[in-house]
Amino acid sequence: MTVETTFESFKLREELLAGLRRRGFKHPTPIQALVIPEVGKGRDLIVQAQTGSGKTLAFGLPLLDREPIDEKAPSVLVIAPTRELAKQIRTELMSILGGLERRVVALAGGESLDKQVDQLKRGAHVVVGTPGRLVDLLKRGALNLKHVQTLVLDEADEILAKGFETELLALVERMPQARHTMLFSATMPSAVQRLADAALNNPHRIKVAHAPETPPEIDHFTLETKDEFRLAALVSWLKAERPFMTMVFCRTRTETEWLSEQLSLLGLENEYLSGELSQAKRSRILDAFRSGDLPLLIATDLAARGIDVAGVTHVVNYTVPTHTETYVHRTGRTGRAGRRGVALTLVGTQERNALQAIQKLVPVEAWRGLKVEPLPRSRALTTEAPKRPTRAMQGTKQLTGRTSTKVAPSKPSATKGTAAQASSAKGPKKPTAPAKGGKPTKAGSPKQGPSRGRR
Repeated sequence: MTVETTFESFKLREELLAGLRRRGFKHPTPIQALVIPEVGKGRDLIVQAQTGSGKTLAFGLPLLDREPIDEKAPSVLVIAPTRELAKQIRTELMSILGGLERRVVALAGGESLDKQVDQLKRGAHVVVGTPGRLVDLLKRGALNLKHVQTLVLDEADEILAKGFETELLALVERMPQARHTMLFSATMPSAVQRLADAALNNPHRIKVAHAPETPPEIDHFTLETKDEFRLAALVSWLKAERPFMTMVFCRTRTETEWLSEQLSLLGLENEYLSGELSQAKRSRILDAFRSGDLPLLIATDLAARGIDVAGVTHVVNYTVPTHTETYVHRTGRTGRAGRRGVALTLVGTQERNALQAIQKLVPVEAWRGLKVEPLPRSRALTTEAPKRPTRAMQGTKQLTGRTSTKVAPSKPSATKGTAAQASSAKGPKKPTAPAKGGKPTKAGSPKQGPSRGRR
């Protein structure tokens, strides 16, 4: 009988194991199972693997497990091709620290250089950055690479494709020769091989086979409802299921902002993405979502384009997508890295024809056992999205992009009209984060105190 490897078998610090449990990670991905033991041996590595394979934790876990040799200067330097990836790596590492004292800093363009200099003065154990910004800080004398024990070149092929070879070599020259170096790349063109020859010493090679579009582990469900009860159905589902990390997709920006406003009025912590948000606001929202501080993110397909967030447990289609490609793209954001995900689509009476195309594509079950409760009476609440932004939406936006109106949830009144109720049967399994690693934020819980997702 085959025994699955667990993270406990790597003998990592308990704080890291607790952080993994909080994220719901129990078994390592193939790349993690291959790389983590080799990192522990201190060998230089060339790892060929695709994006989304779990490589950040493959190198991050054993490096965070080590004791830093200096309180101020970084002992680990991770170089990434883009600002978005650098920030994503930093967020991923921070999310599994579990109380372990490690300072992880992301340094990339588009941010204040002076602020980054101050961050380095305060000290950083792990620095994640883009080549251009790292060289700028090096020239200023703000970045000290003399104590770097480990260098990680992430997505090396992309770094070189962006023309950063000169900057890379300049950074490598300022580090100790007796260091541990790892190079990760999806492809191995001659330019990457030349870089490996210059930066690595007798490296061990690991190649993780890429299964073309491995089918995600997703359970697909529908919840039929009348249009006037659609919002009530979503709210009842959120409170019953209490999902850990959920993306809700809407058709339009107006619908997105309206839905965010309604859920906020009902005490459900959420944020929305819009093309009108500044990069700084968008980044704050995504950082909160990636770290698990924000349980519910609402977006259109356009606003969510280019976002790659690991750990999404649930995807909700507020209305049925008109194209199957849209459905596949949305729901493919969950069920990754060996973790099961849930995709729920709310289906109105006029949307059954559109649903049939999806049913031909994937097996879809009806969500059963949910009692849809009527919404509380409130003048601020509306049951359907407006055709265009309301005055409240236009005039009361927060820095985070969500409406700033705060109304405590009203007590449900005994209204005559009640929503349709699904038949009671055994509901699906819920891929929420386990309790052992700390109680996660629940999207279905009313707010108590300040929002942790707010920056």
